[in-house]
Amino acid sequence: MIKLMDKQKIIIMNTNEGKSQRQISRKPNIDRKTIRKYLREYEQKKNELLMAKP
Repeated sequence: MIKLMDKQKIIIMNTNEGKSQRQISRKPNIDRKTIRKYLREYEQKKNELLMAKP
């Protein structure tokens, strides 16, 4: 099971550092499918929050 801190690192590496899913998967040894899942969840939640703003 992945820790919340690892999930946060994945999102930061992708959004702030511009690293690809493949580059991220090499560092913490997490499967690319898992990384893709977390990045999709992040984007979905971000879009929901943006749409909810008045």
